[in-house]
Amino acid sequence: MRTLLITNSHDVTSDHMVRRLGSDKILRLNYDLIRDYDIRISADTITIRSAGLTVTGRDLKKAFWRKAFNGSEIYDKEFDSYDAAEYKYLLRELANIFERRGCLIFNKYDVANDFGKILQLYIAKDFFCTPNTRIISKKSSFAVEPGHIVKSLSSTPLDNKNVLYTTDVSGRTLKGGHLWQIQERVDADCDITVVYVYDTLFAYALERNSFEGLDWRKHIQSPDNNKWRPFDLTEEQASAIKAFMREIGWTFGRLDFLLSNGKLIFLEVNANGQWAWLDLDCSNGLFARMLECVDPATPMPKVQ
Repeated sequence: MRTLLITNSHDVTSDHMVRRLGSDKILRLNYDLIRDYDIRISADTITIRSAGLTVTGRDLKKAFWRKAFNGSEIYDKEFDSYDAAEYKYLLRELANIFERRGCLIFNKYDVANDFGKILQLYIAKDFFCTPNTRIISKKSSFAVEPGHIVKSLSSTPLDNKNVLYTTDVSGRTLKGGHLWQIQERVDADCDITVVYVYDTLFAYALERNSFEGLDWRKHIQSPDNNKWRPFDLTEEQASAIKAFMREIGWTFGRLDFLLSNGKLIFLEVNANGQWAWLDLDCSNGLFARMLECVDPATPMPKVQ
């Protein structure tokens, strides 16, 4: 029995999972190396051969869509545009087949299209405090009043390859002809990230004085200098998070909050957010819970 892991060869989290769970339990299908596999699919069978190993659909008890297309703008250079589109179509259809069978763990590859950042805030206000947010597109430039930041909706790099992280724009003029997500600035004590895994919560806090600026993603610590620490949610906070996740129907997500005066301020939830760096030493239960879900020998996880 194996779990089909759909990812890419540069996904370090997948490296950790395969090493800890055992390569005999995982069939890793890397998009960027897809031409190294022999793949045959018909109405009745799935057969995948790799490095002398042959696995059929009957051997695959679960499938997990990890990070197949992350960095695909780099990987796609190895294909012509037609082949890239065909191979991506193939991997999405494999995920669809396993979802149809009821054995696709965690979220489907495109689930975030149903609940993007704007809709998330509409729904989240019924469960959490949310910052005042405006989405503005104007032909002409306009000034921003004090106490506001801008952030990207898509997190797509700019043409110069830089990323628009959370940026204070108080009193500045924003150029027209662009789409801006403008949000009130929250004076917070900590950033809080919560990993939701089938109704189980793993919460962590990062003191705001441990990094410069407003966006901790610019300063992701190395494993040897990880300043995130487990955080105890209140019963009310945990209940609100679980209720919100049930409302949007996701079985996995990494939710980002700010902690201000003891209150959680909701920012967003990522349907396939990175999580391994929070428990690389397997000391707080997150990695163990993820491996339990991925293990082909365990029952399909469910939200209770």
